[in-house]
This record gives sequence, C-alpha cells and structure tokens, in this order.
Amino acid sequence: MIKPRFLISGILLLVAIGIVLANSYFGLKPKKILIKTQVENTTIHYEKKSFWNVVGFSNILKSQEKFKLDQISEFKKGLRYGASASNCKIEINELKKSTILRCDVNNVISKYGDSYTAEFEWLLNPLRLDFLDNNFKRSEDMLSWEGKIEGIPTAIILNFPAPINNCHAHVWWSKE
Repeated sequence: MIKPRFLISGILLLVAIGIVLANSYFGLKPKKILIKTQVENTTIHYEKKSFWNVVGFSNILKSQEKFKLDQISEFKKGLRYGASASNCKIEINELKKSTILRCDVNNVISKYGDSYTAEFEWLLNPLRLDFLDNNFKRSEDMLSWEGKIEGIPTAIILNFPAPINNCHAHVWWSKE
C-alpha cells in the first residue's frame, strides 16, 4: 500500500513537471538574437532571428502553429507609439535551430518633402535601449549595437536607404 506521504510527493512532482513543461514553451529564451530592419519608403521591414538550444527548439517544433501565432501576437501587442504591424510570418529553420519573425512595421515614418523621420521607440523602449545612451554605432546609412538583453546575446542592425542622423530614438535622412 502506498503511503499518503509518498502519494502526495508523487503528485507534487508530477505537478512540478507539468508546470516546467508548460513554462518551457512560454518561458523559453533563445540563446542568441539578431534583429535587423530595412527601411523602404515609409515601411520598416523588421526581422528577428532567434537561435535556440536543442531542448527549446524541440518544444517549438512540438507546437509550431501555436508558437507562430503567439510570437506574432506578442510582437503586435508590444508595439506602442502608434506603430502597427502587417504581413507578419514566422519561418522555422530546423537545420539552424532558429526561428525568424518577419513583419512590416507601419505608422512610424513621417515624410516631409524629400526628408524622412523614423521613430524607433516601438523597438528601443521594450528593450530598454537608446541610440545615444547605449552607444549604437552609426555608419553612413546604418545603426548597430551588440550586447546582452536579459542575459541573451543580442545584435541589432538598422539599415536605411540614405545617409542618416539620429537622436535618442529617432532617425532622419533625405532622399537625394
């Protein structure tokens, strides 16, 4: 006969395993992230590539459709400051154990004649970053940054169609 103490311990263990398995999907953290953007007219083409460990990626493969829907929903829900997303999709690469979220971000670029201004609070604020305070590197038509966000090695590369200037969360350029 099973003693109540062992029965309760067994039930608690099964509950703990269930919680870990349930959280292993939502609480899943990638081991590396690469965020890229490319500006085209008044649209920002956003791409977030996440690389996963074997266990994490296995969990993603078990629930691919749910993972895709949740990632797109989470991205859209996180947009602020008037930004919106369209044409969102997730690509899963089994060979590289990676996922790629691609979306077009709209309503963040203003055009005044031949000049453009892009607001990046939608990207920077949730990551607790700032172009100036976090030392983004600026080249003629690109801003880039590398570091850790919540312990995850992250690289960000923002590409523009012309030479740029920037402040803390805005970038501006003129078409020649």
